Amino acid sequence: MKKLFLILINVQLFTCVVFSQVDNVHKDLLRMALENNREIQKAELDIAKSEQQVKQVKSYTLPQLSGSVDVKDYFELPIVIFPGELIGAPSDIEAHMGRPYNGDVGINASYLIPNQALLTDLKTAKESTELYKLLKIKTEEDVIYQVSYLYYCYLASWESLKIIEENIEILKENKRIAANLVNNDMALPTDTNRIVVKINDLEKQVNLIEASLLEQENGIRLLIGNKDYQFLEPNLNIELNQNNQEIGLVDSVKRTDILILEKQLEIENLQIKKSKTAYRPTTSLYASYAYNAQQNDFGDLFKLDDWNNISLIGLKMTIPIFSGGRNKAKVQQSKLSCQITEKNIELATQNDNNERQQALKKYYTQKENCEIQFDNIKQTDDIYKVSSLKYEEGLLPLTELLISTSDLSNAKLSYTKSLLELFMAELDVLKSNCNLNTLTNK
Repeated sequence: MKKLFLILINVQLFTCVVFSQVDNVHKDLLRMALENNREIQKAELDIAKSEQQVKQVKSYTLPQLSGSVDVKDYFELPIVIFPGELIGAPSDIEAHMGRPYNGDVGINASYLIPNQALLTDLKTAKESTELYKLLKIKTEEDVIYQVSYLYYCYLASWESLKIIEENIEILKENKRIAANLVNNDMALPTDTNRIVVKINDLEKQVNLIEASLLEQENGIRLLIGNKDYQFLEPNLNIELNQNNQEIGLVDSVKRTDILILEKQLEIENLQIKKSKTAYRPTTSLYASYAYNAQQNDFGDLFKLDDWNNISLIGLKMTIPIFSGGRNKAKVQQSKLSCQITEKNIELATQNDNNERQQALKKYYTQKENCEIQFDNIKQTDDIYKVSSLKYEEGLLPLTELLISTSDLSNAKLSYTKSLLELFMAELDVLKSNCNLNTLTNK
């Protein structure tokens, strides 16, 4: 069997040099996925939305201006009661207040003097933008991993299909040899029937693999956002050019998952600060410049000479005194959220260290399995050649020939499976070192 991929590994202490299985088709798929994947596009929209939220919070640090026009028609005027003793009357006096038609036109200005709560909101908004950027990186890593995973499965399926089709051709040749032996009374007529049964079984496997290939192609099309992408039959008879990528267990590397949790912790600490600012006064400046008119007839409202000017400026301070324990509860909730996130970071860090060690160990194991399986191909191929010659000379029963044929096919399929598992292990190593994006640069 021709090698599906060139595998060269230089093993050092906790460091290995691996050759990522990246060809032009793989790079093209990754490029389209990063450009068209719906999840990545959604992550980009989340970033844009958070940036607009920063602008919204910044706007609160600027003066706020608003204009107003208000026209009212009182069907019943409000009544004011004056104490009668003020003018010597025996009873209170009721009088209508104002006139039926009222008009107000003005402009208002207000300015909230920046306090700790506002500054904390602004910083939280900025940190949220950074969080969404990390989430986008995480989404891109997931997409790269998924596309690579399906593409490797796709190549392995094609290689398996090729192996089985080669095995069918071998069995057809054996059938021809068996027919000649039957004609010369050197084999039983049932020999050809037994070979036909084997061929039929393999053709059923071909149908299953073709269905699996279609499923893998559709999965890749969904990830790359191109439902019309046409897959060409890969050329598996040549060794692919590989670019070496040094991978090691570097302690300074932090996976994006942990960076996301740390950013969440920063935001939750800011929420604690904001909750504490609820005990502090809020101060604002305000001013208003307006005109007011009151008339008995609606048409008289438009007489500019009858409008009265109203202007004012003020300073307002709101001092929280008692909130029923609401603010204290919010502070405690924020603190508990921080403690939960800290525990999640500790757990994620511990799991990350274990996963990185296991990923590298698994890679070495799969590499050894590939070498074993490749050696098995050589051994079973020699056995098959000898068995084929002996059967053709009538010195070996058909059963032994079929066993050697099956062993050779299984050895090739096992080697393909080992290669696939090696590539998956390599993906895990790249993921654990935050190097998945290097697959797009090769």
